Amino acid sequence: MAIGQPSALLQYLRKSVFDPRGAQGTDGELLTEFVERRDEAAFEALVRRHGPMVLGVCNRLLANEHDSEDAFQATFLVLVRKAKSIVPREMVGNWLYGVAHNTALKARAVSVKRQSRERRMCKTQQAESERQCQNLWDDLKPLLDQELSRLPDKYRVPIVLCDLEGKAHHEAARQLGWPEGTLSGRLSRARTLLAKRLGRRGLALSVGLMVEAVSQNANSAWLPPTLASSTVWAAILYAAGQMGITATVSPKVASLVKGALKTMLMRKLIMAAAVLATAVSGVGGTGLLIYQTQAAQRPGSDKSTRIANSQSRADQNGSVSHQGTFEESRVRQLQNERLAVLKQIAADKQAQVNASQGHVTAEELMQANSAALKAELELCESENATILVLEKLVANAREFEKSEETLFKIGRCASYEFYAAKANRLEAEIELERAKAKVAPKPK
Repeated sequence: MAIGQPSALLQYLRKSVFDPRGAQGTDGELLTEFVERRDEAAFEALVRRHGPMVLGVCNRLLANEHDSEDAFQATFLVLVRKAKSIVPREMVGNWLYGVAHNTALKARAVSVKRQSRERRMCKTQQAESERQCQNLWDDLKPLLDQELSRLPDKYRVPIVLCDLEGKAHHEAARQLGWPEGTLSGRLSRARTLLAKRLGRRGLALSVGLMVEAVSQNANSAWLPPTLASSTVWAAILYAAGQMGITATVSPKVASLVKGALKTMLMRKLIMAAAVLATAVSGVGGTGLLIYQTQAAQRPGSDKSTRIANSQSRADQNGSVSHQGTFEESRVRQLQNERLAVLKQIAADKQAQVNASQGHVTAEELMQANSAALKAELELCESENATILVLEKLVANAREFEKSEETLFKIGRCASYEFYAAKANRLEAEIELERAKAKVAPKPK
């Protein structure tokens, strides 16, 4: 809980000068006002707009009301520090969901060490349908946010806005700048993916039943005015730099804020290390490929002799089909265009990682890099070139495995996700060894 509370006079003055147009602005406009002008009214509007959803996440993960309020305050204090890094700014609700989920998990870990978790008792006088719904929610509640937090942003955002914040489809579409049909399609796909993920965790239920349980139980919590006011007040002091974090909130909240910021920094460093390793591998591979190409072109080399002989045979036979040559050239052109697009996707995802402090997951970045490298693999014209690209794939998979291992050790990913990353790295290494075996000198 916050230590300092704003006086009644200050609360009145803030409300009396509150710009009603700011409260009605988009998330992006409000966040821009706060980032560029430190507009207190804009920040308060964000707290009141997304506070119920944030508190709902904290309530689902934390049994203790005070722990939940501490995680709530920590989430918005992290927003004060990281507001500039949110890209695009209209996605601030999705960003707050992720920070609230991670902060609540940290608070729960601390609470478990301090005392055993409290369990809420259900009323014994219930209708059978209500009892069944409650039992379903008891099973769903521990898993919902775990699996929802692992969905890609384009699927998680519609669920956060429509199912957790209760927005209508047209409202959510307008906020995101998406066509309403796109929003509806991604929401439907997101619900299906979430239901499948829950099924793999042992909770088999239909999409309709899942949506009903979420809408009835996981909807945004009621935000107490005192909690909203104290959070805004602490954020104002923190943003203005008038007082340190430990002087504006309780030590527990300050610890949660520092832990969240440290986790964000660690994630960014992991991403940067993965990209650097891939880049170094690429530079080394390019140098080796140039060397091998030059060696093959030296007069008298075995490879240059083979090339000359094959060219001579083709000229002598004169049987190459012009139509076949054209078709092969067209396929080659399309493959090169695809490679350029996939490389651009990987570069864009890396730019988002650098700008948004984890807006793109390590898995998404790894998949983008892998897709580009596999497209490059199809363009390889020699075994040595194939080996070079496979080595890049191995390096990419190895760095992703390291990032998943780090997250697994700090409780940020499930064991099966870490083992899946390990299996992916092993598969890449197997393909590399097979390629090397083809060019290895055979024993005499």
